[in-house]
Amino acid sequence: MGNDTFAITVYDGPNATGNQLGSSTLTAMVSGPNFTVTATVDANVGSISVALTPTAINAAGMQMATFTVTGKDPDGNVITGPGNFQPAVSVSSSDAAFVPSSTSVTAPNSPVTIVHKDTTCASSAMITASATGVASQSATLTLLGIIDGTFDQGLTCWKQTVVSGGSFSGYPRFGANSNDPCVPSQAGNPAGFVDAPGGADGYLSQTITVPGGTPTLSFLTWNNLDPTTVTVSVVNAQGVETVLDTYNPPPVQTSSATCTGNVPITKSYSLAQFASQTVTLRLRVTSRTGFNGTIANFDNVAVQ
Repeated sequence: MGNDTFAITVYDGPNATGNQLGSSTLTAMVSGPNFTVTATVDANVGSISVALTPTAINAAGMQMATFTVTGKDPDGNVITGPGNFQPAVSVSSSDAAFVPSSTSVTAPNSPVTIVHKDTTCASSAMITASATGVASQSATLTLLGIIDGTFDQGLTCWKQTVVSGGSFSGYPRFGANSNDPCVPSQAGNPAGFVDAPGGADGYLSQTITVPGGTPTLSFLTWNNLDPTTVTVSVVNAQGVETVLDTYNPPPVQTSSATCTGNVPITKSYSLAQFASQTVTLRLRVTSRTGFNGTIANFDNVAVQ
């Protein structure tokens, strides 16, 4: 009589033989000769499988994927609960930009959400489920669209290419600026720029996977000081360049001390002809000979 601890082990054969399917330990009050004990058995995990839905998410719009782990006992039966997995299943990502909502799955029907954050330039990550004594299983999550189109990492995720130098040495120059005196909304909010005075010519580019359907490229753009000419183009996997537009960004500043009152504009282009393809986006900047301080700016670059 009194409290006793009960250790319960479930096998698939008679007299504690065969595979061990699960176990439970509990303390119960022994109240008489006909007392009963109710126990929830934690199932031994013999194998796991995983599912990832969807397998691709867009870098814009804070999309997410669901990673589901299914455990099977040593006999191959799907573990449905109500007990936990024994041992718990660990969840990991091969890249820090793809963040699981939990690093451990302790029970069936416990999906893990994977979100993307612009902390690295990786365009995909392997999401892996593992448990002691069990073969690991993985699925690949792919990122669609522009990585770090807000330039929070500077130009880390953007390739910088010099086409030709101008009449001033050391140009074109590339960078990210978060202190534009004529665009108050950019205070503390970095934007990418290309400075191409004296006929210099260069571009920022990024290779991306375009979403399916009817995707659109959009971005904010403006100009500082002397005029620039921007060419927006897409280069496909065969190296064929398609020019989407050539334009002059609105000047917000005519000298280091004078703002024009203009504001950045949004440019937008259909990428339907490149849907589901891997392509390279180029933002190319040049100016006329004799121009100085020719700075074209870009921010919030997105394909969605």
